[in-house]
Amino acid sequence: MALVGAALATGTASAYLAAQGSAKNDAIRNGGFAHSWDIEQAAQEGQADNQLAVASAILSAACLAVGVPLLALNLTVPPADPATRANGGPRGMIASFSLPLE
Repeated sequence: MALVGAALATGTASAYLAAQGSAKNDAIRNGGFAHSWDIEQAAQEGQADNQLAVASAILSAACLAVGVPLLALNLTVPPADPATRANGGPRGMIASFSLPLE
């Protein structure tokens, strides 16, 4: 369940960052910057937003690829074997074993 939640969060972050990158690219196309370095700064910020959006989308897809099958298959940890618990678990079994001294 946590992986699916992480996928939704990173997917939302990806969409937000993609929208921010697109807004910066639109601002460059529409003009309104006083200096060329303002345009360069906006272009760099837009590229950074786009790269973060792609990374977030990849992380979201990876979380979904793992989380959805886990939820669909309802994988659980099997209960421990009662026979191994009788001697205190595996440690108790190892501790009760002794080698003959000769």
